Amino acid sequence: MTLLKLPHSQVTLLQTVDDQKLVYALTVNAYHRMIEEGVLPEGEPFELIQGEPEPDGAVVLGRNDDYIDHHPAAKEVLCVIEVSEATLEHDRTNKQQIYASAGIKQYLIINLVDRVVEVYTQPMIESGRYGQTVTLTERQQVTLMVGKKGLMVPAKRLLA
Repeated sequence: MTLLKLPHSQVTLLQTVDDQKLVYALTVNAYHRMIEEGVLPEGEPFELIQGEPEPDGAVVLGRNDDYIDHHPAAKEVLCVIEVSEATLEHDRTNKQQIYASAGIKQYLIINLVDRVVEVYTQPMIESGRYGQTVTLTERQQVTLMVGKKGLMVPAKRLLA
């Protein structure tokens, strides 16, 4: 992998060994500014410099006011949700490893390609993988890890 430092301090460009795929590493602010200005395409996978992914959704402990000045810590996150179409492989590999390594107890991929919900649980922190994976169709229920019993949501609603 080739690492190129760009003139801007908030942007690093990584290039894979086969030089076929470019990966951009940005700060959150630089990322949002570059999308607003049309420099970067919206919806493409990006990895933040600190390795802090930006999930499409999350279930966290507390209230919105608790996170005005910071993101929730991994121990405060009950479930992370990614909506995947163009980013499916990235979400199944890179992001899954980040979330499992952080000890996120439940990771959902709303897989729009195959019209299923992939539910990952039992994080194995050392290996960066999940011990259990269940794939749910539109006719099944997803149990979000909220409270003692969980919250049942029809997979069909998540795939709509």
